[in-house]
Amino acid sequence: MQIFKTYIEIELQLGNIDRCRRLYEKYLEWAPANCYAWSKFAELERSLGETERGRAIFELAIAQPVLDMPELLWKVGLLSFLSRVCDVYQMGEHVFVLIKTLCMLFPPTMVKMFC
Repeated sequence: MQIFKTYIEIELQLGNIDRCRRLYEKYLEWAPANCYAWSKFAELERSLGETERGRAIFELAIAQPVLDMPELLWKVGLLSFLSRVCDVYQMGEHVFVLIKTLCMLFPPTMVKMFC
């Protein structure tokens, strides 16, 4: 996995965005359960202003039958969504309300992954 991370970082520093995308695709073909790779790929797209691509990557990620750290995807995805619709102050309020709601809807073990 480290070889993918290093290679992607080099290509990113060189500005080869299409190459980074292909490397992430290969990385995820090799390790489709790797939530770190899914989240970094989606973050790359969002950082480039490609919000629809980033959202599509998250949707593909959460559709995987097995994920090594699903809580990472949910955290990153939730914070990404909130950052698009709220300013910083409102985001804190929304996260608080969301966590309160999760506590009422899900067992404590499920809610811990969001905190």
